[in-house]
Amino acid sequence: IRAQVTEDYLFKEAVMMARMAGEKLWQAATDSLAKGTNFTAVCVQAGVKPLVVPPFSLSANQVPALETHNVSLLLYKQVAFSLRPGQVSRAADKPDGAFVVYLAKRLPIDEALMKAQMPEFQRAVQRTREQEAFTDWIRREWAKAAPGLPLAESRPPTTEP
Repeated sequence: IRAQVTEDYLFKEAVMMARMAGEKLWQAATDSLAKGTNFTAVCVQAGVKPLVVPPFSLSANQVPALETHNVSLLLYKQVAFSLRPGQVSRAADKPDGAFVVYLAKRLPIDEALMKAQMPEFQRAVQRTREQEAFTDWIRREWAKAAPGLPLAESRPPTTEP
């Protein structure tokens, strides 16, 4: 058990150090970007290798570059989409450390791609609406057939004394 406790302690210390390093990187980047230094140079000075994440939309369900680095897509989107171009985020915690995001620029919507993907998007919306309509219908039918009994709740079996 001693080995496990030691390992857990060392891991926790490493995570804290990574989070502190993230805050230092944020501070250095904020100062250096204000002076005109680019983000890659800031990372080199800090001894950090930047991860270039390909462009993605707010509605993206997957960003493979993040999955391989144990970064929550939801958290990354919250951080990235709250920035203005040229801004760097504060360190955001993740289970094994922290990350900062530098938003180089926002890309305009690709009209051609949007038009090409529109039919599939419309089909997906239609399927979702059909599923919602079915769920509403089944709920109404259940209410008619078994008034007063909740649909999602089950009762524990009763035992006779």
